Amino acid sequence: MEKWEVQTLRDAQEFISERTKEGVECLCCEQHVQSYHFSMHKGMIFALSLIELATKTNSCDKQKWVHVERYLTEKKSNLNGYHPKLEHWGLLERHPDLRGYWRVTKKGRKFLAGLISLPKVAILYNGECLGLTGEKNFVSSILEGFKYSSMISQLATSSDVSVIFNRWKKEGVEDEPKN
Repeated sequence: MEKWEVQTLRDAQEFISERTKEGVECLCCEQHVQSYHFSMHKGMIFALSLIELATKTNSCDKQKWVHVERYLTEKKSNLNGYHPKLEHWGLLERHPDLRGYWRVTKKGRKFLAGLISLPKVAILYNGECLGLTGEKNFVSSILEGFKYSSMISQLATSSDVSVIFNRWKKEGVEDEPKN
């Protein structure tokens, strides 16, 4: 570990902020401090698509809030951990009062429709998004050749989406980025 002469709290903050990408032990509290660069990937688009599908199949309330864990379990999806990360791009929002309820934002619907592009990487620190970076991508770029309209029609007719997702994985649609 690098030696650092800390005389003020500002010195400690500066030391840590310069080293969060690679990770560092806090000079004040000895907690590990690190920022993470999280890339949007196909599994996240798949999860977002399922949540949007729930709003089209009346698996939600009148304001389009979906209990995501329950819905993804009904659809036999193993993508439950992806939806909170989509909030960092502004594609999903969590219900302010009801735990577990989420809905797709206008921005999320525009992204799924291919009308807007977004930076591929969210920089996360201590559970918060510090910003978005990297090349801007349309949903089609992230899906790499898979058409969203085809994907959503297959999802709409399937009660077991894991079969579709597993087939796509074999065809090159991975659920985790290859960083």
